[in-house]
Amino acid sequence: MRVTNRMTADLISREIYRTQQLLLKAQVKVATGKKINRPSDDPIGMGKLLDYRKIISSVDQWQENITHGKSRLKMTSTVLDQVDTLLKQAKEWAMKFATGSDTTTDSALIEVKNLYDAIMNLANTRLGNDYIFSGHRTHTVPFSRDENYNAAYAGDDGDIHIITGETNRVKINATGRDTFDVGATGGGTDIFGALKELIDAMEAHDPTAAQAVVADLQDAIDQVQNVSTQTSISYNQMVSVDDFLKKYKSNIEDMLGETENADPARAIVEMQLLETTYTACLETASRVIQPSLVDFLR
Repeated sequence: MRVTNRMTADLISREIYRTQQLLLKAQVKVATGKKINRPSDDPIGMGKLLDYRKIISSVDQWQENITHGKSRLKMTSTVLDQVDTLLKQAKEWAMKFATGSDTTTDSALIEVKNLYDAIMNLANTRLGNDYIFSGHRTHTVPFSRDENYNAAYAGDDGDIHIITGETNRVKINATGRDTFDVGATGGGTDIFGALKELIDAMEAHDPTAAQAVVADLQDAIDQVQNVSTQTSISYNQMVSVDDFLKKYKSNIEDMLGETENADPARAIVEMQLLETTYTACLETASRVIQPSLVDFLR
């Protein structure tokens, strides 16, 4: 078979084009630091990258949820601690009045009324724009009272959960019903009702009635502490999940890097070799292809 100059030229042109494409790919790899810059570079590897990025995106969302949940639970825990302290003070006033050890009824009454209002203010605490004890009605003021210290609850019994994993959900709220149980409709102790009974007993100068309230206030303290314990359990659970997600995300990022990132030194060497090959192809072409009038006539 006779090899013509045209055949030689076509062969060399194809080799130059192939080497040029490989060199371009190597240059892009060095410039970006990545060995996969488009699906055609490694279809299987690109599929893995998409999976890894999807996982990382999900983990980021779960961690954002946890950050919000921890803030809400921390605020709830702080409020409950303050409510616990104020209820203990109210119990002390009830015991003093019941035993007759405090004879300044008017000043004691003012103190108890102030405690009532302070606890209600805490029960109406907001985190951002959300009332933390309103259940699902986060934009509704949960507690109010009339001039006779009768309390009313405007929230609901809705639990708020956040997603912390594929199948994990954590409750991040304590409803006003669970915590303060206005009207004792939740089967617990009506905290504001107990405080009102103490106020009524003091206004009526009735130590016996005040003595009866002492047990109710202790039940109220126990109720708040139980809710606080559940809040702490949820908070600690999220701390543990957050620690796990940080390690999990780090492992996925390592796997993504191993799949996507190029070895800088190796990439540079490969590029230099291809540059040498490309230059050699051009030099060979310039020597082999000697165009002449006869060549163009063939």
